[in-house]
Amino acid sequence: MKRMIPGLLILAGLLIGLVGWTLLPPYRGQLQYVVEVVDPRPWSEAEMPEGLDSVRVVRRLAFAPRPSTKLDTARIVRLTRASGSLGPAKIGMLPDMARHITSSNYELGSLPKSGPRWAAGASSGMERGEAQLGTRAVNVSILLGPLGPLFDDWLWTDFSQPLMLELADAGWQVQVSYVVFASSWQEQSQVLAELASDPGLLPAPSAEIRSPAKPPLLSHPIRLALALALICVGLWVLAVQLRGMSRHDLARRFRRG
Repeated sequence: MKRMIPGLLILAGLLIGLVGWTLLPPYRGQLQYVVEVVDPRPWSEAEMPEGLDSVRVVRRLAFAPRPSTKLDTARIVRLTRASGSLGPAKIGMLPDMARHITSSNYELGSLPKSGPRWAAGASSGMERGEAQLGTRAVNVSILLGPLGPLFDDWLWTDFSQPLMLELADAGWQVQVSYVVFASSWQEQSQVLAELASDPGLLPAPSAEIRSPAKPPLLSHPIRLALALALICVGLWVLAVQLRGMSRHDLARRFRRG
């Protein structure tokens, strides 16, 4: 039993550090905190309001605020087909899709070297392979991991006006919206406050603002402090146990444990 204790303590140190790491704020590339402003006007009249692409937020490094940062904004076209038809029911067109949905978001597949790019959201029910869209077939080459509630149900591709017009003529509903890429709960709250205080940022007074993300269980400062504390405890446990041990001693103790 005594021989097992060092190995168990080293394992405990690793687990404590791992828990601390998982409690760190989520990866900023994820899209669960984006804010979407839906344009109620017909798609042919929809145009991003002046100033919406210049929204700025104050980000924090640990507990210290940093200078305000301009958030990225994109115009999205969402197409929804009438019920009863075969194939995908929801298509999202995102200009320069690879800029916002990167390879770190892929669960399976990769972008084709040429031709249209299609990526299925985590909750879209789509699989890789051929899918029928009206009179044409498209190749879904990527399955995405979870990105956020505004993205997971949709089949995504780069913006294509010919395809949009074709689907609109076939009865698909076309909706234009503008997405502000906030990357944390704090940034999302700042964007919502700015939209509420400045009606000029909305395309129309009746514009819908979508922001379905829920706040984290712990605030950002508390999560960061707890994560750092756990990582430090884990490293301290490891340092105490590994002090004075050679690689040979370490391997021998684990074999005995």
